Amino acid sequence: MNLKKTISTSAIFTMLLFTIQLSADSWRDPTWKVMIDSSDVIALIEYTSKGKFKAKAKPLTVYKGQVTAQEIWISGFSNRYGPIDSVDVGDQYIVFLKLLEPNYSPGYWNKKPKEDQRQIEYKEAIKSSRAYYVPTPTSGDLKVKGDKVQYDLLQGTFLGQQSFYDLKEFEQLLEATKTKHNENFHEKTLLKVKSNVGNKHCAQYLMMLYLTSYKTYHPIYQTIADYKNKESCYALTQILRTIKGKNSFDIFMQLFDHESDIVQNEVMEYLFNLKDESLIAIYREKFNKTSE
Repeated sequence: MNLKKTISTSAIFTMLLFTIQLSADSWRDPTWKVMIDSSDVIALIEYTSKGKFKAKAKPLTVYKGQVTAQEIWISGFSNRYGPIDSVDVGDQYIVFLKLLEPNYSPGYWNKKPKEDQRQIEYKEAIKSSRAYYVPTPTSGDLKVKGDKVQYDLLQGTFLGQQSFYDLKEFEQLLEATKTKHNENFHEKTLLKVKSNVGNKHCAQYLMMLYLTSYKTYHPIYQTIADYKNKESCYALTQILRTIKGKNSFDIFMQLFDHESDIVQNEVMEYLFNLKDESLIAIYREKFNKTSE
């Protein structure tokens, strides 16, 4: 796949909620939670044809939903104004797919003069529920190379410089998102958080806890806040906003003065939505002192 979605490394973290605007088209990439929950099918696929805007693929492993066809069509990974992201035969991806409904105007189904066989096959695939699309041209397809998959759980947007991580580990995450009973997964992921404090992997493991609804406070969170790594602190705010209590509040207050604007924004959103009057009083006192 030609990575025409590459963005400078300095912009990677500042574009967590990146809205892409190109020529006449614009879209907003979904969050990971939305993308996982709203997908009709999540699967590891291998493309069986080339294509700039759509291509045929065979499902290798289905993680969510059902696919009975041996071959499906996938579109949505490119935009006419860019990025245009061609796929080749043999390319493998984990894709987050929505079923393409056959709700086109009646004239769409009429055979056009000089219409090629490829387009005819595509129309038939739509009619028989074998055509899918990824959410946006910059989300929903993760490159797989061997036993590695490319992603960043801090953002749904695909960026060319994202790291490759263990495929089996990501498959375990997808499996864990399907159930509320994830004690074993959470226990193993917490161990990984502890052993990776201070490096880029820590943020990814924190987001795995968040995406699988881990809502228990752990002392390691304080250690992570003390390290002040912006990616890990951002991930920390996501998981702590789901955990009520003084411990979470204290870390949010510590992150109030974090150097990252994005972390500060998450802190302010958390404080704005506080319901506990005793914690609100503490926040007001700190804010007043800061303003003096």
